[in-house]
Amino acid sequence: MGCTFCFSKTEEQPEMALNSFKICSKCENNKTSAKTSKCGCFLCPTCRDIIIDSFEGVCTVCHNSILNPIKHSKHLPTENKGAKLKNPEPLKKSNRLKTPVIYECEICLGEFSRDQMLTLDCNHYFCSDCLRDYFHKLLKEGKHKMDKKFPCVKCQAPINTCLIQSVLDHNDTEIYNKNLLENYIVECPCCSYVFTSDHKIAKCSKCAFHFCSLCKRSRKLCLCKSSERFSKCPVCLNKFIKKEDCTKIFCTNQGCKVEFCHICFALFSPILEHGNHYHHEFCRYYCEYLGNDDKYKNLCVMCKKEGKLCSRPM
Repeated sequence: MGCTFCFSKTEEQPEMALNSFKICSKCENNKTSAKTSKCGCFLCPTCRDIIIDSFEGVCTVCHNSILNPIKHSKHLPTENKGAKLKNPEPLKKSNRLKTPVIYECEICLGEFSRDQMLTLDCNHYFCSDCLRDYFHKLLKEGKHKMDKKFPCVKCQAPINTCLIQSVLDHNDTEIYNKNLLENYIVECPCCSYVFTSDHKIAKCSKCAFHFCSLCKRSRKLCLCKSSERFSKCPVCLNKFIKKEDCTKIFCTNQGCKVEFCHICFALFSPILEHGNHYHHEFCRYYCEYLGNDDKYKNLCVMCKKEGKLCSRPM
């Protein structure tokens, strides 16, 4: 058996380790009570009850039944003692064919039948080939290292993890599962205890130390301030900041409207024009500058405002 965390000795270890955490396929929370249902998805008791009561046992993740198939017994003919109908007419089967419902993929705009389409939780429809190419592009760009979930092409809503895994090919699935597992595994900087947590501020289950899972600092000294902890815009000091999506927030001041990172609060304009080395070094999106001068040809908003190449955040 190989190491559970680095998977250096076997290719089967990531899948075994991922299954051992028993992440519910619907709510995607790490629950030891989650069990494999008849449809093949891991479901916790709460989500299982919701599916049975509200969706007649049809899994909202894979759209298959989580209940045991009903076995219909053959009934023996019995004498009908009730009133008989006068002039009974034989039932006629309609020869009319139902018109198939056609759906349009919102990426390639191709037309497909319902069973050829994949429906996201945000009710957007895509064909499997387009989603597979889209996920492969995100993996190639390294987006799997930044976010646990991929965003929808149309509305940026997070896509269910089980759907992502069902669409990816074998090689991409291994890469995605390995990084998904690494996002849930946290090592306590105080006692080096390793545990799983899907929260930004993690609590060690051994020494009860609270720390940031991104910068590994204590909760009070954390530099990776989220949008909820900031009450003022870093540019105009306007106290209202609205969260736009999972990667950036923007100031609601009409005279400002700057966009910045939700972790390190670095401005997005220099990052987009110059590169990810314009994030703060403690930010998970930060990348070391490799000396590519072509990045500086385009001037960002701050460059134009200062009349020179803007400096990196310190």
